[in-house]
Amino acid sequence: MLVTRIKYSYSNGKEEIVPTLIDLTAQLSELEAKVYSCIPKGKANAISQKELAIKVGINPRSVGSIIQKLRTKYFLAIGSSRDYPRSGYFRISSLEEFNQVKNMLINSRDELDRTISCLDKTEFGFN
Repeated sequence: MLVTRIKYSYSNGKEEIVPTLIDLTAQLSELEAKVYSCIPKGKANAISQKELAIKVGINPRSVGSIIQKLRTKYFLAIGSSRDYPRSGYFRISSLEEFNQVKNMLINSRDELDRTISCLDKTEFGFN
């Protein structure tokens, strides 16, 4: 399974960004590779966590854990969408999809920060 990764290299004291094809087959476990190969390209083709679990033959919670690992350990561009009717996971296939996913994650983080801040102001908060 070949994916494009950004590789940073230095020549003449300057950092260069070089897109490089990397074979992830050797790095991913068999189960991780199976999950990744079942994730469709593009937001319009998103697959739900439940559908993905059925395809791979594992429980939905395990799918979520594997997706998180694929994103954070291997830096794979896997997006998620909450848009009805095609909510689910997809391989990010454009800069527009990348920006939509990034903005959704930022908004979720900000909402969690607001909730935590308000919780700290309750009678149980210590801040």
